[in-house]
Amino acid sequence: MRSDIQTTCVNPGKQLVVANPAALAGFSCKNLSGATFYLMLFDAAALPANGTAAKREWEIGPGQTYEWDQPALLPLTTGLVLAVSTTPATLTITGTNDALIDSTYFYS
Repeated sequence: MRSDIQTTCVNPGKQLVVANPAALAGFSCKNLSGATFYLMLFDAAALPANGTAAKREWEIGPGQTYEWDQPALLPLTTGLVLAVSTTPATLTITGTNDALIDSTYFYS
């Protein structure tokens, strides 16, 4: 199993993706916008369509940084997608440069 740390600035329709089974170790996400958004986690190999329910989500207020770290890895069987949404519960892709995401994950 390999590990990686990746930083990406999430643009409209862009996302962090590992297109094969992975395990998420943690991430930090900074909200660069003036509005609350929702960072969504999907067990998928590509960005899902708008309206898709997330496996997990985190609400992040304007200008805030949220850090998530857990003692056990979170396994993902298909892939890893972190995407910024303007709505809770289901994905609604944002239309601006919204977030800076740093994540640590393992994959095969």
